[in-house]
Amino acid sequence: MELTEKEIVKIAAEQAVKVTLETLKTQKKKERQERRDWRLRNTKLLLEHLQEFKDHADKSIFDVRKVLESAQYDPQGVYSQQISGKQDIYLEGLALSAGRTETLVQQTESMLELYRLQCEKGSAEKQRRYRVLKAYVLDKKDYQKIAEEENISKSTVFRDIELATEAVSVLLFGADIFYDLGCAEIDGKKLGTQTGNNML
Repeated sequence: MELTEKEIVKIAAEQAVKVTLETLKTQKKKERQERRDWRLRNTKLLLEHLQEFKDHADKSIFDVRKVLESAQYDPQGVYSQQISGKQDIYLEGLALSAGRTETLVQQTESMLELYRLQCEKGSAEKQRRYRVLKAYVLDKKDYQKIAEEENISKSTVFRDIELATEAVSVLLFGADIFYDLGCAEIDGKKLGTQTGNNML
């Protein structure tokens, strides 16, 4: 039996829709994975450089406040002839950067504290994960030293740091990380579908 032109067009359209939907699904999955990877990468960077961010925030805030309080910087423009527009923008940029850094440090420290409290209530393994993360992030110990202190292998140190970083990332970024994974549930109630649609 030979297909009519209309049947061929219908089959072709159905196939095109099917391929398009599969492509979109694959693309959304890739985008979710990229966002998750971005969050984990940024969490790792935050944790690894937390002390440097703290130092930056402390020093920058002190210096910027000093500049803002000085007669050389006048947001009302009384001394505007002394400072060009570029310098104003630069100083405002420094103040904004210092403020963002300080907020980021405070949020990260707050979530690390929350993670510590969660781990204290958890299993011995979770308690160890926090100690390992603390030793690596805050105490700046290397894997070998941590492994010796905890009496575990270096690969366990690595795994503990990875798992702890994922847990802290969830705390830092909230439920959004679950949406990206397409698996958000609270008390058995699904918050999103596998494709990330129909969310709260």
